[in-house]
Amino acid sequence: MGIVRDILHRAPHKPGVYQMKDASGRIFYIGKAKDLHARMHQYIQPGTDTRAFVLILDRILSDVEFFITGSEKEALILENGLIKKHRPVYNVRIKDDSQFFSIRLDLKKDYPRLEVVRRRKGDGARYFGPYSSAKKARRMLQLVNKHFALRDCKDRVLETAERPCLRHQMGRCHAPCRRYITPEAYHEEVRRVRMFLEGRADLLVAELNDLMKDAAGRLDFERAAVLRDQIAAVTGSLERQAVVLPNRVDWDVAALYREGEAASVGLLYVRGGKLTGRDAFQIECRARSDREALLDFLNQHYAEVWPLPDEILTPDFLRDDEGLSDWLSERRERRVSVRPARRGNPRRLLAIASENARQAFDENRSRTENHVRELERLQRILSLPEPPRRIECVDISNTQGRLAVGSLVSFLDGRADKNAYRRFRVETEDGPDDFAMMREVLTRRFKRGREEGGLPDLLVVDGGKGQLGVALAVLKDLDIHGVALAGMAKSRLKERVGEGEISEAFEGRRRTPERLFFPGQKNPVVLKPGTGELHLLQRVRDEAHRFAITYHRQLRGKKNLKSGLLDIPGVGPKRARDLLRAFGSLKNVREADVDAIQALPGFTRRLAESVKAHLAPPADSAKE
Repeated sequence: MGIVRDILHRAPHKPGVYQMKDASGRIFYIGKAKDLHARMHQYIQPGTDTRAFVLILDRILSDVEFFITGSEKEALILENGLIKKHRPVYNVRIKDDSQFFSIRLDLKKDYPRLEVVRRRKGDGARYFGPYSSAKKARRMLQLVNKHFALRDCKDRVLETAERPCLRHQMGRCHAPCRRYITPEAYHEEVRRVRMFLEGRADLLVAELNDLMKDAAGRLDFERAAVLRDQIAAVTGSLERQAVVLPNRVDWDVAALYREGEAASVGLLYVRGGKLTGRDAFQIECRARSDREALLDFLNQHYAEVWPLPDEILTPDFLRDDEGLSDWLSERRERRVSVRPARRGNPRRLLAIASENARQAFDENRSRTENHVRELERLQRILSLPEPPRRIECVDISNTQGRLAVGSLVSFLDGRADKNAYRRFRVETEDGPDDFAMMREVLTRRFKRGREEGGLPDLLVVDGGKGQLGVALAVLKDLDIHGVALAGMAKSRLKERVGEGEISEAFEGRRRTPERLFFPGQKNPVVLKPGTGELHLLQRVRDEAHRFAITYHRQLRGKKNLKSGLLDIPGVGPKRARDLLRAFGSLKNVREADVDAIQALPGFTRRLAESVKAHLAPPADSAKE
């Protein structure tokens, strides 16, 4: 620990954060401490820290950078932000945290709407969640939109709609687009939605009951029926809960299950004394202790969560953490305590959270083992020396050769590695030549890959022998070895069917199987339908197709916008967006009069006349 001893003398006796760096300047660990000097001293005490990276610290550590803070709470906040920014390899990391979803509600608007988002912004809006899957978030959004008549249309539609939508006719929207409801009345409905999303279902039911009785007393039976349905929806969510506590408490219960460097955290959400939800998160855990692993997870998780509970119950090994408690209390502007669940109902809930964490860990391990078996079977089919851990697939999308794009998706150990996705704007101008486009995309990808040292174990191209031949030629030209190749041809309807089999062919049950083409083999390989290895290759191929189509549509939309509005002198991207937002479509902009265009912010009379003249149909077509 010579390098640590050299750094120890400049470590201050103050609270703060430290960043450990290797010889290349890359940060491999970030930590916090009440006393930075004492924390550095722990690293040179033999046997006190058995983490893998500490045992080789003398070989990998080059420097430590210190950030002094005013308190341990400030150090915790800074540490959390730095971990998210740098994602050090030896810190606890929530796996695939980009997939977690939240429900956003912007209360600053007259008529706010709920929307599912991936990332939270510091925009003053309220965020509910996070939900561990898009399915859970959208199911909750669907339930709210069905029984609480908030709008689900986008802001542009709200401002430009000429008549109420179908949801209003079904009684599921108050039609704020036509101002059939005042902002004040709408925000009352929003307040009830917030109570529901925050887990205050019992208070909400009591309020809705009073409103229903009042509506029935006024003989407004239609309104009473709507309230009755809302009560049924809310109480239905309550009846599914397995735990009811005698007191009205708001708790989150966190438990950790760990095997080596892999771990799972189970969370239970108790609101108003009722268990309102549960979740499980997979984490990469290289911490020296369970306490540090769980504490690091809580620091990262509760930086995003809203609303916060009164208490966070944890296993006894965590005990009270004043830094975390003070930070969360400051965020909430009310006290949030972090304490161990030692007896009674808290201990019973902790046991449930622990079981959820263990079950989630087992399910994740089972999925991982399935992926391993799939890759091993692919290894045998392709006669590879090792299972193809990294699989890449390339696809091309274009419209008769125009706006051609290429996509490259990457799967690591059977799961999408979206950080390795790439997209290409094809520069080939040989018309609709898919082979030339494929050649360009593959050449650009593997030139870059060879320079960076990152090559896949298996490359899949979407197509048959022709596309496979192009890939083989590119690898040969670039002198790249060790990359297995496969061309995957989609199934198609059989050209010939027997008598009486027309309907089956139309419904897709009389199709050819998926076929795999390999270099040097005349006939394709047909994988057995329903097998894991076939599904894996299909997922990779379909994801490449989706990624290419999405990029192609994006470019096509920009081109349509440019051809319609951005060619007008004085109209840039912002003014083009303002026009479309105000009128809803290019057709409506074309039909708008000069006065309506001039009324928009930033549009003079001269500019409005220029827009009108530019979008006017040619004189010949007007006569027709």
